[in-house]
Amino acid sequence: MQGAVDIGVGYFPLYRLFVIVATAAVLLALWLFLEKTSFGLIIRAGARDPLIVRVLGVNVAQVWLVVFGIGTAIAGFAGLLAAPLQGVSPEMGGTILAEAFVVTVVGGMGSIGGAVLAGLLVGMVVSMSSLFAPEMTKVSIFALMAIVLIIRPQGFLRPRRVDELRWFKPMNDFSQTLPRAQPMPVSWFQFAIRHRRAWPACSF
Repeated sequence: MQGAVDIGVGYFPLYRLFVIVATAAVLLALWLFLEKTSFGLIIRAGARDPLIVRVLGVNVAQVWLVVFGIGTAIAGFAGLLAAPLQGVSPEMGGTILAEAFVVTVVGGMGSIGGAVLAGLLVGMVVSMSSLFAPEMTKVSIFALMAIVLIIRPQGFLRPRRVDELRWFKPMNDFSQTLPRAQPMPVSWFQFAIRHRRAWPACSF
């Protein structure tokens, strides 16, 4: 895929455009898998409370094995796309570990949309810092992470917990709305009949 295509504001390399489209397709497929399938529901539930999922009869170890396989496949596909741009070497994944860590923290743990938003932001920061101050590239992304953690510690789009949902109310809130049960008046005769098994031990 050599050459460039006119996108209106200038020419853009055709292969980089293919990388953008392929990445968007993988992200969409991953989101559909996690949000619209029963196995994706098991993955999300296991990530939040693996003990409850294990109690329901799901083999959590096998689920994590599948998750690890999916992550490895996506990482391999990313390396395949990046090989024509950066070359192939045993340490080619080590150069992006810092960026991946910052994207995970800034975007919010467990949020695909947050990861996309944070990835775009980190990419712009790296590009601008490489253009104006190349020696400050690594420092700039960690400075971005520090600013985001100060302003929004949970990240951009961290999934809300169950107790943060509007429709969720703890049991103590429901108990406050329920009418309290009034004790029924019990006569001595009714009490004696209900506890007739204890008659020999009672002295009336």
